[in-house]
Amino acid sequence: GVILLEPDQDTFEHMRQEVVSETHPEHVPGSGPEQDYFSRYFAHAPWHHISVTYNFQIHHVPYSLESTLSCRHHALSDPESEPKYRTWLAPRMRIPLEEVRNVHFSGEVKFWDIFSSEETNAMDDKDFADHFIKHTLLGYARWFELSEPDDSYEEFGCRRRPGGGLELIADGSDAMPLVSSAVQRIRSVTEMAVAAWRKNAAQLVAEIPCLRSTLACPGLPAGCPWGIGTTLEVQSEDGDAWHPCTVRGVHSDGRYVV
Repeated sequence: GVILLEPDQDTFEHMRQEVVSETHPEHVPGSGPEQDYFSRYFAHAPWHHISVTYNFQIHHVPYSLESTLSCRHHALSDPESEPKYRTWLAPRMRIPLEEVRNVHFSGEVKFWDIFSSEETNAMDDKDFADHFIKHTLLGYARWFELSEPDDSYEEFGCRRRPGGGLELIADGSDAMPLVSSAVQRIRSVTEMAVAAWRKNAAQLVAEIPCLRSTLACPGLPAGCPWGIGTTLEVQSEDGDAWHPCTVRGVHSDGRYVV
């Protein structure tokens, strides 16, 4: 997500004291600990919602397509529904892409993988965008390839047409303009993001010439015996089991990320 905060030294010092205190009640386990902490700490603040243009999640566009299709299906199936719902579009399906300011990407493939191998480094923006989409988007098979079982489309009020493509079950209208629009929006915004990332990465590499080699072969703090990529085992907190893991990083104090 995206959050905009006004710097304040007193607030920072207060937060720092909380997070370094091992006995402070703010240490609540969770899947997004830093986000949860901000939410609790500033729960009293006057929050203001900002547009999805500042947090355009590529992986949420398929969900927006599915919401749009479902809404139109139900609206067309109900004679008493308001007409506006028959043409409703989810925000990520309708905002102009030139207004997007921040692109939020999630998944195993990252934009910095452009640096990780000769294969990805040789890809142009379009090829890497396609590589990224194919390997990170959960809806790729469903909406890009249209290769999922029939019931996965019926869930969103669609069915296959004999000649190919999809139609809305409610009235038999062509669903492909919506599907094609979502697919093209994903491709376009991903290519825009890759181009912007590559441009800024090139500027950073020009300022720090050793950056690429450092990222490819990161150094280890003194006394750390296991390098990046080493296969290890970690013991569960209760001590009853060992689990395989791979070293992903090492903190400056010698603690490992696996």
